[in-house]
Amino acid sequence: MLPLPEKFDANEWMVISILVGSLLLFRLPKRFPTSMVLVIIFFTSFTSRAVDHILASPSLDFYDIMDSGKFELFGIFTYFLYAPFGYLFIYFYDKYQLYGLKTVGYILGGSLFALGFEWVASKAHIFTYHDWEIAYSLTVYLVIQSVTLLFFNYLKHNLYQQYFQSKNITGY
Repeated sequence: MLPLPEKFDANEWMVISILVGSLLLFRLPKRFPTSMVLVIIFFTSFTSRAVDHILASPSLDFYDIMDSGKFELFGIFTYFLYAPFGYLFIYFYDKYQLYGLKTVGYILGGSLFALGFEWVASKAHIFTYHDWEIAYSLTVYLVIQSVTLLFFNYLKHNLYQQYFQSKNITGY
């Protein structure tokens, strides 16, 4: 069994608040088929967590997640924090058809938003930095969000093309 937090404080409350707030995603109008939503959620969770595991690994140890460098129960809950943001990032990209040069601005804006969110999360002690400056994260977000949109466009144009054509969703 995973250990409980040493003390229940701001970081646990922030994780719970985000997870509960994420339930509002179910209120958004359906834009993608369920299978695509699941692929998007798994992809954004996996890529974000993979980068976190690399950067927070004992060999690099740039930061700790939650109260300590050890794996704890709320550390698992942080796995689910990335999926809602990744889904919303793709949802609004597609809904507002932010293609071409707009994509560059969108990625930059999304990365700056993520940086701001990370700053708030660090103030709540979800992240505790060692040899890491929050400004370094901007590069990581720019790469991750670019890869995420490349992946989404691949899905949309190669695997779900018929779905989008049948719904008459433009932006190809």
